[in-house]
Amino acid sequence: MPKTKLTLSIDRDVIKDAKSQAILTDTSLSDLVETFLKSVGRSWVDELRLKLGIKERYVSYEDIIKRRPKGYFSERVIRSMRDDRSNRISR
Repeated sequence: MPKTKLTLSIDRDVIKDAKSQAILTDTSLSDLVETFLKSVGRSWVDELRLKLGIKERYVSYEDIIKRRPKGYFSERVIRSMRDDRSNRISR
């Protein structure tokens, strides 16, 4: 898969710690960030997929939206996940 350059603004101390971790694990800072971003994206989609009872693993959130169960159950699950996520972010 082709790579894309990304510019981020991050606290200097966080960058220093991340570079140290990259050195200790014999990887690049880019690979460390990419691994983290993949885990964040996948975990949210996988959580939604499992809570909705969808057995197949889909590539994107849009695929889940197209195939998810309709009705009150799915709305309740998604609302609950959004509330949980909002509470974690606001802390």
